Amino acid sequence: MNSTFTLFLFCLLCLAMLMLPFIPAVSEWREPKDHSPLPISRQYANEIDYFTRQLRNDALADIAGARTDGKFDYLNGPPEQMNWMDGTRPLIGLEVIQSTAGIRCNRSLYLHADLDCGDNSSLTSVLSHGTIRLGSNGEILEWGHADGSITLGTGCVALRRLSSEVSIELAGRCCFERLSAPTIRLGKTNSAAPKKLVSHMSAKLNDLPGAIRRTDTLTLVKGDCRLADGHHYTGSLIVTGNLTIGHHTIVDGNVKVRNAVQVGRSACITGSLICENRIDLRDNASVAGPLISETDIVLGSGTTVGRIDAPTTISSDNLVAKSGAIAHGAIWARKVGVVWEP
Repeated sequence: MNSTFTLFLFCLLCLAMLMLPFIPAVSEWREPKDHSPLPISRQYANEIDYFTRQLRNDALADIAGARTDGKFDYLNGPPEQMNWMDGTRPLIGLEVIQSTAGIRCNRSLYLHADLDCGDNSSLTSVLSHGTIRLGSNGEILEWGHADGSITLGTGCVALRRLSSEVSIELAGRCCFERLSAPTIRLGKTNSAAPKKLVSHMSAKLNDLPGAIRRTDTLTLVKGDCRLADGHHYTGSLIVTGNLTIGHHTIVDGNVKVRNAVQVGRSACITGSLICENRIDLRDNASVAGPLISETDIVLGSGTTVGRIDAPTTISSDNLVAKSGAIAHGAIWARKVGVVWEP
């Protein structure tokens, strides 16, 4: 009898111990107390040097002699003779690094001057006070930031975040995720000036088929909608179906579309363009921004998004930019972004 009672108590104790980890979950399930999402620093999205700030501070302290823990290694000698893969501590370079051969480094790089790498280079993370240039088929695996310009050759890959205080230029067949710079050039810039329409015919959004006037400056169109070529529309527009904007047409306002939208050649939207599905900007079209799609965005050759004095945001799951597209501000391709060049 005593042995049976002892076994019962032992099993009861084991069961109680197994149930202890589930008590907080059951309590939260019965009486939820944590409704708010996990906090994310606004600096993560708004400040382009978010990832570089700590590396910059640590490196400058090491250079000034304020650190004694030996957290960094220093580059010495020609880059061709450097064993970039030997070691785990970040590297500090005080002079210009220029190499015709590819540089493959698995450590963070802090550079006081320019970095010029050859083809097939591979960098984990890099911060430069000067410029950064990678030859063809190079890659930046984590993040890269330059106080000067960043130039990536044909077929390069920039994972995570790439940012510059001046400009970013990607050649054809480059892949990217997040880009941030005052000027972003995707592929070769088209030197030929696009043909411009001398005059536009004034038109009203309220006169469109199926248009419903919501306010003096807002019009709703239920179903598909088409804006004629060469017209000038003033006001904001909401379309529940597909939207086609004609060539050389100007929309002086914001546009929001439920389905797909196609912006014709040399058309202009002076406000934002937001769409639940695909956005297709034909050659030389322009959008002041933001330009946001929940699926895909295609930027035609010569398209411009944002202005140098009014940077904006481009965001979509997938982004294909034909050679010659230009953006000012930030690009976020949540799955993949590609510079397409025939």
